[in-house]
Amino acid sequence: MAGLWRETRDLAHGLDAGDWDRPVPWTPAWSVADLVSHLGALQSAFNGEPQPEPPEGWSPAQTGSPFDQAMAAPIEARRGWDRGRRLAELDRASQAHVEHLRAVTDWLEVAQGPVGPTTQDGLFRVRAFDVWVHLQDLREALGLPVALDDTSDGAAACHAYVLGLVPWMYAKRVGAPEGSTMRMRLGPPVDHDSVVALVAGRATWDPTADAGDCAVTGSPAALTLLTAGRGTAERWRDAGALEWSGDRGQEFVERARLF
Repeated sequence: MAGLWRETRDLAHGLDAGDWDRPVPWTPAWSVADLVSHLGALQSAFNGEPQPEPPEGWSPAQTGSPFDQAMAAPIEARRGWDRGRRLAELDRASQAHVEHLRAVTDWLEVAQGPVGPTTQDGLFRVRAFDVWVHLQDLREALGLPVALDDTSDGAAACHAYVLGLVPWMYAKRVGAPEGSTMRMRLGPPVDHDSVVALVAGRATWDPTADAGDCAVTGSPAALTLLTAGRGTAERWRDAGALEWSGDRGQEFVERARLF
């Protein structure tokens, strides 16, 4: 997590004056300034810091996903902040997060996650996912390539979180039929090769199951970005980062999304 936050802070502190108004791909209502505010605001809220209120009478636009609407108020509350104040919150919140993680002794202790109770371990993984994905958003907004070959510990935590949700996406988002199977092969930093199988309405990993010709193969970073709604499957196939085959593979890359 320290590495993810350090890379994020380095990019944010290196922004030129003209960079702050750049639009953020996949979140068109946000500017780079809004993205920096979101990163600092969400982490400061998890840290228990008091939060500013949006202007009186303000209400979020009834467009976009429920997640986008929920994140609108913290961003609006910081709309008038200057560059220094946004960066100061990002620095303070991210450093406090790392210090908190260093002090954790019971990773199964209950913690409040973005959508309800989880464990300290679960909260760590979902925060690694959120920061890694938004780090790629920031890179794209600045015209930099996304880190498809990132094998850092932070990337590993992010991609392991997504991998853990593949069975849920297979059953609930794809709506795979009873008895169906699909192989998932992913390279570093997770190095995963197993079959997800749906039995009695529940999808689980079963490395002994026969997946036939149904498979999704490639970079765990591409899988993370696809399921986080960052572009189409074709985008990542054209980048040489993702391949799929069979009916279940096709359905997975078309429908498997986290949000």
